[in-house]
Amino acid sequence: QEVSPKSIKAADCVQNLMILRSIKDMRAHVKQSTKCLHDEANINAMFETMLTTTLNHHRSHVIEGRRAMENCAQTADPTFSAKCLNIISKELKDTETKTISTMKKIQNRTTKRRNDLTGKMRICELLSSKFVETLRKNLDELKRCA
Repeated sequence: QEVSPKSIKAADCVQNLMILRSIKDMRAHVKQSTKCLHDEANINAMFETMLTTTLNHHRSHVIEGRRAMENCAQTADPTFSAKCLNIISKELKDTETKTISTMKKIQNRTTKRRNDLTGKMRICELLSSKFVETLRKNLDELKRCA
């Protein structure tokens, strides 16, 4: 069967569009966009873990402090009991101060991340839109070849 000049022209047209290279570029844009979003998710998970760890650490210190206070209160010597309670109260206050300080640092970093995220998400979205734009352009060019 003989190939028509029209189909040869269409094949040359498709070849000239470098569709395979374009598809390779689209694949790269999708990969970058996916990695971009994945990196953001990992960073957010890290902040969540830091916050949970800090709160759990504080909670364990408070529980230890409460138990120690109960032990102090059971002592028969009122002077020793008062000193014991003062020491534990001071330690708990120090723990609370450190926890609040850590929480503020995490909050500041989270706020900065939230502000950065807007720009970062725009970059991720731009990578995705490049893929869609390239795909649309390829389809339009292919229609012209037919």
